[in-house]
Amino acid sequence: MKNETLLPSQLADAQIFICHDKPCAKKKSRLKKLMKLFPMAKPTKCMGVCKGPVVLVKKEKQKYYFKKIRKKKDRNRLWDFILFNKRDKKLRYKIK
Repeated sequence: MKNETLLPSQLADAQIFICHDKPCAKKKSRLKKLMKLFPMAKPTKCMGVCKGPVVLVKKEKQKYYFKKIRKKKDRNRLWDFILFNKRDKKLRYKIK
């Protein structure tokens, strides 16, 4: 991650949505950090997997629901998944 933000050309194949509803928005600082890291992410209402904050990534005709993106390590793992398609076992997600 190295203090960077994503460029639109890097996200051509991915769409990012961040839940801003009550369960996920208990800690506003977490949402601010996620929005700073992914500035083109769209805020959404509850997605039904409430283990917040929840991030939905639409990539390669799949929907990935990432739960509990709370710490810096989690944000780094999410960054690696979006840019490099690197899946980590510690990153909690569901595929729909």
